[in-house]
Amino acid sequence: MHVCKKIEGVYYLLEDFNIKCYDQRWFNYLPFNIASIVVYPIGIPLMFFYVLWKHRLNFRRPDIRAQLGFLYDGSKFLYLIIMRLI
Repeated sequence: MHVCKKIEGVYYLLEDFNIKCYDQRWFNYLPFNIASIVVYPIGIPLMFFYVLWKHRLNFRRPDIRAQLGFLYDGSKFLYLIIMRLI
C-alpha cells in the first residue's frame, strides 16, 4: 500500500503530495495495489514452482538444465533456509 502522511488534518500520498489519500481516486487504485501485493510475493514463486514441477522428469537433460538451472539452484537454496528455520 501507499504511505500517507497527515498534513493539516488531510492525508496526502508521501510520494506525491498532490494526491490525497482515502478519496475516490485512492480507492480506485486499491484493488490493483492489493493484487500486486498478492501476485509479487506469492504468484511469482508459485509460477517458478510450477515450471520446475512441469520439467522435473526431464531436468537431467542438458538443454533443460541450461534453461531452468537458475530456478533449481535458487529453490534448493531457499529450501535449505526454510529447513533450518523449521
